[in-house]
Amino acid sequence: MGRKFLLAVLAAALFAPGVFAQADLSATVPYRNMITDFTVVKKETAALLVIDAQNDLASPNNAAVSASIAQAVGMFRKAGRPIIHVVRLYDAAGSNADLFIRTQLQNGLKFLQPGMPGSEFIPGTVPPGTKLNFDILMRGGVQTISDIEFAIYKPRLNPFTRTNLDQFLKSQNTNA
Repeated sequence: MGRKFLLAVLAAALFAPGVFAQADLSATVPYRNMITDFTVVKKETAALLVIDAQNDLASPNNAAVSASIAQAVGMFRKAGRPIIHVVRLYDAAGSNADLFIRTQLQNGLKFLQPGMPGSEFIPGTVPPGTKLNFDILMRGGVQTISDIEFAIYKPRLNPFTRTNLDQFLKSQNTNA
């Protein structure tokens, strides 16, 4: 509930005119002294990171989360702001896997493997028919989905570890 709510609120606050008034949040934010030009989200430089929205990671009982992601993506598309889908992929041998899952992959677990349906995007979060380009992604490249929508492979849990995500965000006129 927390992430879904935050994602929907952030997208609505940025791109749904009239949903949120210009409220003074300083009294409700525990760290109000930390609000600076560097920490305020600005519509004209915002980007949406959609992290791990892949079939193998989706809960079959939580369609509401997928719907909220799709809603946020739709708002960013309408606003013409960048959307970066950050995905996790494991080779069959588990050589690029974190230690906590490597043995399971080596023992035959089929999880987030290129070419398997589970590694693909959750339906509704990308344009219909969009598939991951494993060759580009596994080489550390950026897959272009549309003029404002992209996919990046993350070799570790943190999307900024051993990726070009920070550089890419800066190239997209974001306040990264």
